[in-house]
Amino acid sequence: MDLNMPGLDGIETLRAIRASEQTGSLPVVLLSSSNSKRDVNRAYRFGANAFLTKPGAYEPYVEKVRALVRYWLEMAELPSATLASSN
Repeated sequence: MDLNMPGLDGIETLRAIRASEQTGSLPVVLLSSSNSKRDVNRAYRFGANAFLTKPGAYEPYVEKVRALVRYWLEMAELPSATLASSN
C-alpha cells in the first residue's frame, strides 16, 4: 500500500491491520516516493514487512512490483488463513 494514501495514511492503515486478529499476520509492504529514514523507520516500527521506494519512471516501477510479487507469491512462506484460529 502507499504510505501517503488519502484519508487514512499508510501508517494508520498498517496499525489497524496489525491490531486486528483477522488481518494481523498479513504481509504488508509500504510503497512511497519518500526515502526518508523517518518514514522507513516508522513503517517497520509499526509492523511493515517491507518498505519500497517507488522509482520515478514507469518501467523500473513495473519491474520492482514484479519482483515484489515474485517474492511474496512464489518464494515466501506465508501464514495460513486460519492462523488466528489455530493459535
